[in-house]
Amino acid sequence: MALPANAYSADPGTPQQVAACKVDALRLCPLDIPDTKLVEACMQRRVADLSPACRDTVQGK
Repeated sequence: MALPANAYSADPGTPQQVAACKVDALRLCPLDIPDTKLVEACMQRRVADLSPACRDTVQGK
Protein backbone atom coordinates (compact mmCIF):
# COMPACT_ATOMS: atom_id res chain seq x y z
CA MET A 1 0.00 0.00 0.00
CA ALA A 2 0.98 3.59 0.01
CA LEU A 3 3.84 4.59 2.23
CA PRO A 4 5.61 7.78 3.18
CA ALA A 5 8.10 8.82 0.53
CA ASN A 6 11.07 7.75 2.64
CA ALA A 7 9.61 4.26 3.10
CA TYR A 8 9.12 3.26 -0.55
CA SER A 9 10.47 -0.22 -1.08
CA ALA A 10 9.31 -3.76 -1.65
CA ASP A 11 8.10 -3.64 1.95
CA PRO A 12 4.33 -3.04 2.03
CA GLY A 13 4.68 -0.85 5.12
CA THR A 14 3.82 -0.96 8.76
CA PRO A 15 0.43 -2.29 9.85
CA GLN A 16 -0.59 1.30 10.63
CA GLN A 17 0.38 2.50 7.12
CA VAL A 18 -1.46 -0.38 5.49
CA ALA A 19 -4.53 0.22 7.65
CA ALA A 20 -4.55 3.92 6.77
CA CYS A 21 -4.41 3.31 3.02
CA LYS A 22 -5.85 -0.11 2.25
CA VAL A 23 -9.37 1.12 1.45
CA ASP A 24 -8.03 4.00 -0.64
CA ALA A 25 -5.73 1.68 -2.60
CA LEU A 26 -8.59 -0.71 -3.30
CA ARG A 27 -10.87 2.18 -4.31
CA LEU A 28 -8.46 4.29 -6.35
CA CYS A 29 -5.80 1.90 -7.65
CA PRO A 30 -7.33 -1.60 -7.90
CA LEU A 31 -5.62 -2.47 -11.18
CA ASP A 32 -2.17 -1.75 -9.69
CA ILE A 33 -2.54 -4.24 -6.83
CA PRO A 34 -0.43 -6.23 -5.87
CA ASP A 35 2.50 -4.27 -7.38
CA THR A 36 3.58 -2.03 -4.49
CA LYS A 37 5.52 0.38 -6.72
CA LEU A 38 2.51 0.89 -9.02
CA VAL A 39 0.17 1.39 -6.07
CA GLU A 40 2.56 3.95 -4.56
CA ALA A 41 2.75 5.85 -7.86
CA CYS A 42 -1.03 5.77 -8.21
CA MET A 43 -1.53 7.04 -4.68
CA GLN A 44 0.93 9.88 -5.29
CA ARG A 45 -0.97 10.87 -8.45
CA ARG A 46 -4.31 10.73 -6.63
CA VAL A 47 -3.18 12.30 -3.33
CA ALA A 48 -6.04 14.84 -3.46
CA ASP A 49 -8.54 11.95 -3.52
CA LEU A 50 -7.09 10.10 -0.51
CA SER A 51 -8.68 9.93 2.91
CA PRO A 52 -7.06 12.28 5.43
CA ALA A 53 -5.27 9.46 7.29
CA CYS A 54 -3.88 7.97 4.09
CA ARG A 55 -2.91 11.39 2.71
CA ASP A 56 -0.87 12.02 5.86
CA THR A 57 0.79 8.63 5.45
CA VAL A 58 1.60 9.19 1.77
CA GLN A 59 2.94 12.67 2.48
CA GLY A 60 5.06 11.35 5.37
CA LYS A 61 3.31 13.30 8.13
